[in-house]
Amino acid sequence: MDAADQMTVGKAGKEGPLRRIVQSIGERWPSLRFLSFAFYSAWILLAVSSSEAVSLLDSKTAGHLQATLYLSSGFALTASLVLSGVFYKRLQPAIERGPLVPAMGFVASVSTFVLMGGLGTKVGAALFVVCGIGTGVGTAFVCLRVGFITSLLNGVRAVMMVGSSTLLCNLLFFTCQALPPVASLWMISALPFLASVVSFCSKSGDEHGPEPADLIDIRSLPKGYFPRLMCVVFVFALAAGVSRGVAALSAVPNLAYDVKQSTWEVLFSFLAIAAFMALAAIVLAFRNFDMSKVYIPVCFATAAGMLLCPIFGEFLPEQGMLINVLYNIFILVVWCLLIELAGRTNLGAVRVFGFGRGASALATTLGWAVATYAHTMFDDPASVYTVFFLVMAFALLGAMALVLNEQTVSEALAKTMAIETGVVDEEKEILKAQSVEEAVNPWLYACQDIAAAAKLTARETEVYILLSRGRSISYIADELVIAPNTVKGYTKNVYAKLDVHSRQELIDMTEVKLAAQTLHES
Repeated sequence: MDAADQMTVGKAGKEGPLRRIVQSIGERWPSLRFLSFAFYSAWILLAVSSSEAVSLLDSKTAGHLQATLYLSSGFALTASLVLSGVFYKRLQPAIERGPLVPAMGFVASVSTFVLMGGLGTKVGAALFVVCGIGTGVGTAFVCLRVGFITSLLNGVRAVMMVGSSTLLCNLLFFTCQALPPVASLWMISALPFLASVVSFCSKSGDEHGPEPADLIDIRSLPKGYFPRLMCVVFVFALAAGVSRGVAALSAVPNLAYDVKQSTWEVLFSFLAIAAFMALAAIVLAFRNFDMSKVYIPVCFATAAGMLLCPIFGEFLPEQGMLINVLYNIFILVVWCLLIELAGRTNLGAVRVFGFGRGASALATTLGWAVATYAHTMFDDPASVYTVFFLVMAFALLGAMALVLNEQTVSEALAKTMAIETGVVDEEKEILKAQSVEEAVNPWLYACQDIAAAAKLTARETEVYILLSRGRSISYIADELVIAPNTVKGYTKNVYAKLDVHSRQELIDMTEVKLAAQTLHES
């Protein structure tokens, strides 16, 4: 046993019983940790973004209670996330290893139980606000932990995992609706703590991202890319916050279906994201996924939805539903972009998700504040909404065209996903050199032919060519300037796509192809 193993054992011995139990489960089901995103998102959806949790209070003022909860929780969440982004160096170790996250998840769960159990309204408004703040502060750290966990994924796996977790989140919403009120109360309350606990279900030493040498310097991305991304997130979330606030305060049911509007929002979101996942799976079967292709259509559709209010002169429930469904898809896209920034650049997960999620939380909270102010201070709040949505529509179009356009997103993705796709300029030069060499190198020509038939990516092709020449993992890592663990990951992908199980089988396959090629030419 080397020094590193002894240190690991020493640390394990000092861990509490809960952490040891969670790690024991993680050794058997390491993928369980990624369910933390679904549990965290489900809590946001059930407790804050819809009226499901507040409806358990059976109060005639549920809309105002929801606004109070959203504002108190939202501002506390924003402050905690932004401060975490500022002091990310001190918080990063605690988010990765310490007991801080489960403790804050427990605080959020207890605060939720007090709120949804009706204790807040019985004792007074002050306790309701205090518990709202508790949910915001607690879930802020859960969010940072979930962001760190998801940043360990590569681009393709991130898209599929985030999409799948969002679908599970929606299913949890409908499950909560089907349960009796008491069971629903316990389920909603348990979600923050459950999300924090399962996030630690991983194998020993399995929570390490790329090596520092593999990280991309943020200065190599388009100038000001991260602040510009935050700007667009803020504009988008602000409009969504107003629409949610208006819908809750107006308390207008969807008369066409005689059900709560939030239920139909979740249903349409589920269908839209399911269609998105199906389309993504089809695209990924033939080529790497470009998230920038989703960005423009979602922004245009949302801007069009905002213009419904000025056109009809009033806020329509269908308009709020459309905006919120599109916002859910937009958040999925943005979360994937944040994953790439956190996992592939030197920004760090706590800083990226602290500022990124903080911008979204601040905007939606301000949106609710605008809706609450207009609803209580103006005799005709519809006129205020009309002006606001008109301004927001043009602001979003301006942000899309000038601040963060498709070219900017594509350029950033091309660099942050370089480890997976091999599309940066240096790799293009390598591939270009290989294409020149293959004219005089039959072995390389055979490798390229096999790689094309197996649909290997550019980086997988490079790894395969070096493996076929008998190169070691360490040699390939040095040659391609990536971490050895990253090479091992690509090696597994190559073996799976070529349907081989060892280096010798891979070399034999290449030699057979070369022999057939030589025989054909002769």
